[in-house]
Amino acid sequence: MTGTRDVAGSLTVVLALGGPARQEPSTLDLCGPARQEPSTLDLCGPFDPSFLDAALARIAADRPQLREARPRIVRRGPGRYVLELAAPYPVGVLADLLTAACAPGVSGHQAAMQPPEPLALTPLQCELLSDQASSPQHHVGQLLWRWHGPLDTARFRTAWQSVFCHETVLRAAFVWDPGPRLALHDRAHPDAVRHPHGTLTRQALMEQERARGFDLGRPGLLRVALLDGQPRQPGSALPYTDVVLTYHRSVLDSWSAGLLVREFYRRYLAGDRPRGGERRPDLRDYRRWLAAQDPGAARDFWARPGGIPGAGLPRAGSGAATGRIGMGSTRIRLTLAETERLVHWAAHWGVTEYSVLQTVWALLLYRAGTADRGRPGPVGFNVAVSGRAIPMEGVAYLPGPFDNPLPMTLHVDPDGTVPALLRAARDQGLGMSAYEWVSAGQIRRWLGHEAAVRPDTQVSFEHRQSHLEGLEPELAAHGLLVTDIEPAGGGNGCAISVAARYDSGGGSSS
Repeated sequence: MTGTRDVAGSLTVVLALGGPARQEPSTLDLCGPARQEPSTLDLCGPFDPSFLDAALARIAADRPQLREARPRIVRRGPGRYVLELAAPYPVGVLADLLTAACAPGVSGHQAAMQPPEPLALTPLQCELLSDQASSPQHHVGQLLWRWHGPLDTARFRTAWQSVFCHETVLRAAFVWDPGPRLALHDRAHPDAVRHPHGTLTRQALMEQERARGFDLGRPGLLRVALLDGQPRQPGSALPYTDVVLTYHRSVLDSWSAGLLVREFYRRYLAGDRPRGGERRPDLRDYRRWLAAQDPGAARDFWARPGGIPGAGLPRAGSGAATGRIGMGSTRIRLTLAETERLVHWAAHWGVTEYSVLQTVWALLLYRAGTADRGRPGPVGFNVAVSGRAIPMEGVAYLPGPFDNPLPMTLHVDPDGTVPALLRAARDQGLGMSAYEWVSAGQIRRWLGHEAAVRPDTQVSFEHRQSHLEGLEPELAAHGLLVTDIEPAGGGNGCAISVAARYDSGGGSSS
């Protein structure tokens, strides 16, 4: 297997996994006798051994067991070298570190300080990437809002660049060695494109941005597209620009993207120039927290009697081809009065609106899928949790991939009562809230293959985020009025998803 990386013509690294050992007369052996089947890196271009030392040190910092591993260096001529390493060594990460360190204009000292830092993935990230090849658009999320008033494109890009400099997650990319890992780069640049009015519709822009996908090997897995509205006419309202923010769910969730939008507004208003300084805690701190957790209690919770996933959607038989593919959606909105009535009704029974949504969905699944509706039976579906209900300081304001689908099983008894099912949903939700950091894949492995059924439906309740709180007066002073951000588009791999949230008018929609 080979792969090639070329950075601005400075250094080309060709990776070969499991190639035969080479025996060359002009060899500097740094690790003893050559192994029989090492992995190799062919280097073409200027090469400084200090770059290699910096890259090896960075890998060893993350993987202490590789601290003594050193490559065998074979010189083949001017600007031609071969590095031979033991087969299990993460040569893909080493290739990324070397190409970044040897970029044009980077001195040896800078390279020692600035190569991408490897970071192990979370279980949730591993599962998202495993589905990437079959359904890439399911892992692309979007936010949409409207910007009323003047928009300075240069200032807009500069503000986002300042956010990129501050946020480690926006400088993250993926490498495969051969398994996936994160590479935290020293710098990345925002992708912000402005489209003139009339070039395409807002819906077409959203679909275009979603279809573009992302190159997961390049940092900056978030981009912004602008679409100008109609030019302002005399006596008309403020001109507006539609803003579409697109991100990959392997590094961000909807709440995190909203945090970044709020940070962007502050920097736009301040006229920030890109500067140093990183947010802490960041993904590295979360990964260390995650590695310190004992999964024993979580395993016991899902392995308890009755915890095995129940039936989901019934499987339809084959029928005539419709010729239709893709995703569809529908929206139902409750008025403010209806929403208040729902809140009071749920509180009367000691549950939340989310528990009500889970209970209703369980009843619908039972009605649709149970062959003998006269008997009690389990139904299973995913419930989305924030992933932030963990005892880690600062996690509420940490951008990252935390939004987590976890399996819920409710036993529906046709002779039971709705309040009893509401309480069962509430109690199970409270129980799993202690383990929001666990992934669905881990749970399936704990339960074994016989019980490892993937729920094919999901329910979620998105809490409203006040990303404009306190900023309206400053925006108005600049002649600006912006609408609340709205989630727009994207799937999650389930056949049916039900998402409820509060809107800016105080009502709720799903």
